[in-house]
This record gives sequence, C-alpha cells and structure tokens, in this order.
Amino acid sequence: MQNSYDRGQPTYTIPAQHPQPRRSTWKNPWLVGCFSLIAILVLSIALLFWFAVRPFIASYFTPGNGYIPSAAAFAPDGHTLAVAEFKSGPPDKNQETPRLVHVDLWNANSGLKLRTLAGSDPIAFSPDGRILATASQDGHAILLWNGSSGTLLHTFATHNQISSLVYSPDGHTLASSSPDDHSITLWDAAHGTILRTLVGHTAGIVSLTYSRDGSQLASGSLDHTVKLWDVASEKVLYTLPNPGDPDLGHNPVQFSPDGHTLVSVIYVDVSTTSGSVTETSHTGHLVLWNVSSGKVQGTLSGVDPIAFSSDGHTLASGTQKSSNLIIWDSTRGKQQQSLSIGGFENGLTLVIFSPDGHTLVSGSNNGAIEIWDVSNWQLLRTLR
Repeated sequence: MQNSYDRGQPTYTIPAQHPQPRRSTWKNPWLVGCFSLIAILVLSIALLFWFAVRPFIASYFTPGNGYIPSAAAFAPDGHTLAVAEFKSGPPDKNQETPRLVHVDLWNANSGLKLRTLAGSDPIAFSPDGRILATASQDGHAILLWNGSSGTLLHTFATHNQISSLVYSPDGHTLASSSPDDHSITLWDAAHGTILRTLVGHTAGIVSLTYSRDGSQLASGSLDHTVKLWDVASEKVLYTLPNPGDPDLGHNPVQFSPDGHTLVSVIYVDVSTTSGSVTETSHTGHLVLWNVSSGKVQGTLSGVDPIAFSSDGHTLASGTQKSSNLIIWDSTRGKQQQSLSIGGFENGLTLVIFSPDGHTLVSGSNNGAIEIWDVSNWQLLRTLR
C-alpha cells in the first residue's frame, strides 16, 4: 500500500520547537518578599534560642560549673583559702528556685581543693586560723568549723539572715549583722553566748569591719549611713552619710591596716541632659574617710568589692566602667593597674589580698577564682 505522502498529497513541515526562556524566581517581588520574611523569622528564632540557652552553656563551659564565688577568706598563714559559692538550682514543686551554696577550702599554693563544707557566706577565719566561721546553708545560724579538718564544732542559732561575720583581732569576739536587724551582735567566740548588742542604725546592717587594734568597729547599713563605733563604750563615734546601694543590699566598709582610714562605697544619681532627653545614672565612688576626724580625705572612681593590701599601700576594687579589677595606690589616689578577669561574661564578685600581701585573689560571676602575683600582676593560677 502506497503511502499517502507518495500520492501527491500536500506535505506539511512542522516548525522546530524553540524552548521558551524561564522567568527567574528571584525577579518575582512577591516570592522575594516571602523568602526574605522566612529568613528573618529563622534568624530571629535562632537568636532567641541562643539567648535562652546561653546561661546554661555558660554554666557548663565556664570554670565554676554554674557556681559563683561570693566571699573569700585567707587563713592567717596564707596557705588555706576558703571560698563561699552559690548558684540557683532547678525550680521545686512550688516553682521556687532554691539557692545552692557551699564553702570550698583550697590550698592556695598548689591550687588543690582540700574539702567542701556545708556552709555559706559570710565567712571569716579566727586570728589564729584554727576556726572558720560561716553562715549555715539557710543563712540563719553561725557555724564554727575546725579550720584544718573541716569538722563542725559549734552552732550559734540566730533568728535573722546573716549578712556579715568578723572576728575581733584578739579572737575572743565574733561580730555578726543582718539585713533584717538594726543591731550588731557581739558573740563570745568560744561559747556562743551574746556579750552585747550595738544599737543605732535604723535599717538592716550589711557589712562590718574591725580596726586592727580592735578598739573600733565600722558598720555599713541600708539606712544610707556608715557608723564608727567605740567597742568598749558601745558608743557611736561618727555617723557618716553614705548612700550605698540598698537596692542591691550593698554598703561595704573596710579599715586600712593602720586603722587611720576607712573606705566605703557611695552611689549617687547623676543626671545628664541632651536636648530634651534627661538620663540618670547610678554612679559609684570609693570614699576614703579620715577615722580621727570623720572627714573625707579622698575619692576614687571605683566600686565594690574592695580590699586593702596588708601594708595598706594598695587598694583593689571593681569599677563601673568595665569588668576589670582596678589596683590603686591608696596613698596617692592613683590607678596602678587594670587587670582583665578572664572568662565568659565576667563581673567581679570578690577580691582579697593574702596575709603576706604577695598574692591577690579575685572571683567573678563566670565562676573563676584567680590568683595574681602582686609583684608583676601576672595571673598565677585559676582554682577549679
């Protein structure tokens, strides 16, 4: 059979098919807008997730495993360092977050942890180093521990939260205070009986310090004052106006080793105006008081924590300008050093000189406890 195309019937040529150019998706404004919105949402979720998990990452990858050093005390021989620490525990069945606390004892020379005690801040060694006084873990009792073995020796029951503990230089008296009580309690350090109470503040008391000869006691209170007491007569020698930081429960005080100077921290509100906008900042300063006259003899641009060296020539403090540790020449009022405390999101929590003045210990809210060589301000070791 003959093909129809061979019988003279017209033939047709099918034109070649040319592919049509595809329109780019990225030139479609609607799709571009959708992709951009999705990208922004994904990035926002990632950032929110990071800020949510960052504290937990910090707690596991920083030296303290979530614990923050809050107070430290050297034994008089300088070999043993006691450090109180805390962290927030998981919520309980009432959705309340417990405060987990303990006190670690370290060999300051080797960096080895000696033992852990079931206590909390504040802490203080007796002048002979045989006894370590701490608050109980609930903060409502004073515990006396054997400084060498860590054995609990005595418990002094109190009715209020303890904010400060300090031994008299002769070791016979232990002074305590509370943010819930307006008085200072002086205890017989050996028997736990109350010898006397010093009454004069109108709000809770958050810090105490003895002069080196034990004749005077200074107290910092939430009533915005510092009082200087004559211990023998129980009389107030001076009341110094000292607007501390009651919102944070701070009003630290410390005597210089020679007893001639008392340092405190004053916070004042400073307002600055730019155009129609006025901003108020809470600015802190160190104030050096002349103990004999009760007059201000100098100010420094630092904040708590504070510590004098054993010779009184050097003062260490925090600063609001950074998380650094500031070293001052206390006689000239000049800054000597600014030490960067290493770690994750730092903030200085404690500072203390060794009894011989050769080393300085700092603690920060990243959990690190750092020991510095005072001769060259180099970091010797980190305790963990």
